[in-house]
This record gives sequence, structure tokens and C-alpha cells, in this order.
Amino acid sequence: MDLNNLAEKDRVIFETAREDFQEKHYYQAVKKIDFIQANYEPITELIMLEAACYFELKKVDTALELIQSLADLKVPTDFELKYLVKILLEEGILVQTRLALIANDQITSKEDWQSYESAENEGKKDNVLEYEMITKKLTYIGGENPDKQQMILQTSQKLPWQLFVKAAKRVLSDPIVWQVVKSHLLATLMDGKLDENIEFAWVDDNTYQINPKLLAESDYGASFAKLDYEVRQKWADKDPVIFENIETIISELSRNMFPFFDKIIKRPKEFLRAIEIEVLGLTGEESQAQLEPEMKWIKKLLAANQYFNF
Repeated sequence: MDLNNLAEKDRVIFETAREDFQEKHYYQAVKKIDFIQANYEPITELIMLEAACYFELKKVDTALELIQSLADLKVPTDFELKYLVKILLEEGILVQTRLALIANDQITSKEDWQSYESAENEGKKDNVLEYEMITKKLTYIGGENPDKQQMILQTSQKLPWQLFVKAAKRVLSDPIVWQVVKSHLLATLMDGKLDENIEFAWVDDNTYQINPKLLAESDYGASFAKLDYEVRQKWADKDPVIFENIETIISELSRNMFPFFDKIIKRPKEFLRAIEIEVLGLTGEESQAQLEPEMKWIKKLLAANQYFNF
């Protein structure tokens, strides 16, 4: 949702909240934003204005929680970007800062990049031992339990980009590491537009050469979109409960399919039927032999996913 979804009276309240912010009446602005937001799905402009208020109130942890609740790092204006960068850099979160600048390249200024680069350079001088520890943990993430792996992934966001890339490349080439971890790291390199070939050990036990930037620019998710369409057509109106269950299952499986959806979802309708049978027990007239390729993939994906709930 965006500001266009606001009722007229709420739009007026939002404008007064912005005036409060300009006049440094931050708590007053927060109360107004909370009042509006209670009646709507999350709206980026509201979340970012509230985050800016908390930043100015020196409550950076709260501001960070707010921006981490955003669906993505894309923001509408340079005001939101300014505070997005300020909050992330205040917490030393360098990787996400870089991704935010790239995601908002049309409104990113030279000063924004300079702030990021200065923070990176200062970190390389002042945080050498911390960066070495984080890099080592990320590099050997495959030896940790799932909960620890999630913590390591979060902490790795503090690394300078080149150190993050170096460690991520080693993880992506390791066939032992959980696929969901590698999918997370690959998606980060794609968002960061890394333009070089890297090795990626995938769930089919093969290793591929991938260019994250080119992959991000490709139509790699087309077959997944077709599967989602089939699910909606069949179940969204017919049985919302089954629809929600299947959507959840597909979301979980997608973490292991990423980014080679086309290698697995060659027949979207049949893939959906295989999910219905294998996971939900919704048997039908067709024989399992007709769905054998899909059934094999689903079993493999479920086995790969059972130990890691990301």
C-alpha cells in the first residue's frame, strides 16, 4: 500500500505528522502515525517517518526494527532513503546499506554513496578483529546448527561488501551447506548486482557457474509464477484454507528451488497435483507414475528443508 490508499482525513493527519517532525515534535508525530497505521496494511511512508522520529529521539534500535519490517528496501523519496541509510549505518549494517542504495538508484545521491563508503573505510580500520571473526563464521557456516546459522547470516550484514562477497562465494560452492542458506546469500549478491561468475552448488548435487547480476536481470522466476497462477486458479475461491496451506508449502519449497525453478517446475499443473498428493494427501484418479518426476523433486526438496526453518 501507499499514501494514495489513505482516506482524506488520514492523509490530513499524516501531513500534520510530517509538520510535527519538521518542528521536532517527534513523540506527537509518532502518536499520529500509529493512529493512522492501525487502520491499514503497512505503508512505507508511514513506517519510514516513524523510524525517522525514533532515530532523532536516539532510539535507533526501535527505528531499525521498523525498517526491518518493510517488505523491501525500496522507498519513494530521498527523505526516506536519507533515514534508511542513517539508521543502517548507525547500526553498522553495511551490506543492507549498499543494497538500499542500489535498490533506490534513481534517487540515490553522490553524498549517499560517500556516507556508505566512509562508513566502510572507517570499519576496515576500526573493526578489523570483528570483521575477521564475522567472516570466519560466515565462511564456515555449514558446521553450525540452523539457529546459529540464522544469527551468522544476520551478523554478516555488518561486513564490508568485498569481505561479504568473498565469504559468500565460498559458502555458495559448498555442497554441504543447507540450500536455504545459499539461496539467501545468492539473493543478496543478486540484489548487490555482483557482476562476476561464481560457483553455486545446488540441490541436485551439481555445481553451476552463475553471474548474480545477469541472473537478477533474467526471467528466472517465470515457471514459479505459472505455478502460483495454477494454485490461485484452482484453490483461491474453492477452498481458502487449502489455498493458504499450498501457498505456505510452495514458499518453503521455493527456498531450495531458487534460482533454478525452470529445472523443477516444467509442468506447473502436475507439480501442483504432486504437492496435493505428497504433502496434503489429496489423492485423485491419476496414477503416481504420471507424476513421478514431480514427486521425486518434492520429496527431495522436503528432505532438504526439514532441518532448517528460515
